[in-house]
Amino acid sequence: MLICLHEYFSTRLTKAKLVFCFVLCLFAVGCSQTLKPMTTQQSANSSTSKLTGYILFGLQSDAHIEHINIMGVPPLTYSPKNSLQHNHFILAEIPVGFYAFSSVETGLGLIEADGDHAWSFKIDSQKINYVGHLELQSLFKWCHCYRLQLANKSSFAVEYLQQTHTELLQQTDLVYKGPGSDTFIDFAMAQYRARAQYQVESMPELETALKPVSVPKGQLSKGDAK
Repeated sequence: MLICLHEYFSTRLTKAKLVFCFVLCLFAVGCSQTLKPMTTQQSANSSTSKLTGYILFGLQSDAHIEHINIMGVPPLTYSPKNSLQHNHFILAEIPVGFYAFSSVETGLGLIEADGDHAWSFKIDSQKINYVGHLELQSLFKWCHCYRLQLANKSSFAVEYLQQTHTELLQQTDLVYKGPGSDTFIDFAMAQYRARAQYQVESMPELETALKPVSVPKGQLSKGDAK
């Protein structure tokens, strides 16, 4: 009898835990997390855990953008401060996992990500994950017709990080997670780290060359002594 009661309550508790986890998942999916871009100072003092990574994507738009929606757990929403964006980059720390651009909300309505492009990406832990350049381009000047696409502009991404988030780039690997494949990032980062290593190794020689030389007084010429 006691064994039966133990099995009964164990089963009820297990079901309760499953229901509780299911409710938590629904709550996480339903609540969108605001994507807040990092400043140079924040990225310099930032360090991710095994549960988080950095998302980096570019934004270029010919229309007023109110929100960019990204599916995932948790769902993400980015709201630009300026209505029009031209080669603007967003760098933020988010949980690891799989995501996908789902839609862009403009002043004219909702533009959904269609099935003609690859919109999904994966965020790896403790890495800068460049997922592409989100472009909302006007097709014709005389009508409000726009095309939404995700392109690869890794050269712009590398240049942005080198100029704006130097310290983070020095200590964190940059990887490409956008549509298609990319070989430029690996090449650019190898060159970047080689230059950084050369500068570190040449610093002692440079300091020695610039160090003032002390000459004994007895060796000074008459002109120098004056």
